[in-house]
Formats: sequence, structure tokens, C-alpha cells
Amino acid sequence: MFHFTPAGPSQALFEVTDTLPFFEGHFPGSPVLPAIAVIEASCDFIQSLEPKPSSGRLTIENAKLSRPITPGMKIRLEARRLETRWEVRWWEAATDTEIVLLRIRFG
Repeated sequence: MFHFTPAGPSQALFEVTDTLPFFEGHFPGSPVLPAIAVIEASCDFIQSLEPKPSSGRLTIENAKLSRPITPGMKIRLEARRLETRWEVRWWEAATDTEIVLLRIRFG
């Protein structure tokens, strides 16, 4: 569902398109990417870097979304492994403004 373009080690570009199914009802007339979609895209990105980060459950240790993510935005993602968890950051590519910070633990 999410298509990433590699942009360097542990980095990718992602264009938020209005065809993502999340926008259908979230919110009509003023679409916003829901936080669960941000988490899902971040996990997909991590799995593209490390196909099996761990089996079992997922824990979101920290989540900061500083502004709405809307169709048409171009996003730069970066992930790094921190011992037992991953840190994923999203920047709006046009302004290089950080808009998401997630710390995710698998297992």
C-alpha cells in the first residue's frame, strides 16, 4: 500500500497520494492521514530495512505528530535502530520540517 523510494541508507521518500484508502472517511472534504496509517507506514518502512525485525507484538514507546499529513505532501523518512527499538522520523520534504517522531519496539 505504501511505496517508498530509497533516498540513502535507512532513508526513503514517500508521496502521500489521495488514493490511499485511509482518506475515504478521514475526513471528507478535509483529508488527513490518520495516526494509525503513519504507524503502519513506519512499520512497513522498517520491514523494508530489516525484513523480520521481530515476531510478536508491537509497542509504540513514543509518538509525536506535530502537524496534519495531507494528500500531496512529499515525505522523507529516516529510521535508525536503537538497541531494542527503532526510531522513525518523518520530514516534510519541501520545508525539511520534522512532522513525526516514533519510537517503536517489536516483540
